Amino acid sequence: MANEAAKPGSERGMRRWIKLVFALSLSLNFLIIAAVGAMAWRWNGHGDDRGRPGAQAFTLIRALPADRRAQLRTSFDHDRSRAQMSRREHADMLMSLLEDETFDAVAFEELIAMQHRDGGDRMQRGAAALASVISEMSDAERATYASEVKRLTERRRRRKH
Repeated sequence: MANEAAKPGSERGMRRWIKLVFALSLSLNFLIIAAVGAMAWRWNGHGDDRGRPGAQAFTLIRALPADRRAQLRTSFDHDRSRAQMSRREHADMLMSLLEDETFDAVAFEELIAMQHRDGGDRMQRGAAALASVISEMSDAERATYASEVKRLTERRRRRKH
């Protein structure tokens, strides 16, 4: 008994150590639960609106028969404004601004804004060209096209989950 009375701090020290391990373990468990909850939220369709805004456009184009895609490409290329810079030209200008010794923040912001405007213009021209191609389809072709769009959309949704 004399030995047991001489070591009162050892039990107390062990309790502190156990409390620390318990707190760390509990924190890790909460992190894991939060990560699993976030993944479940995303995979259950709650996060489908985020990501690439043009993903549906790619599905609409992919669902077209090959000859209609060629027609769309021709129509889109015909309507393309030559006044706009190509993506390569945008990238080259962006790199020259970044590599310049004196960074021009105003020119950088203007270039990014121009890219954004050009992208919106490109989406509008693409939408108009796609609407033109679809409007030229017969009822049977449009029904086949609609079922193909539905099939590709469902396949995309299944792959996400």
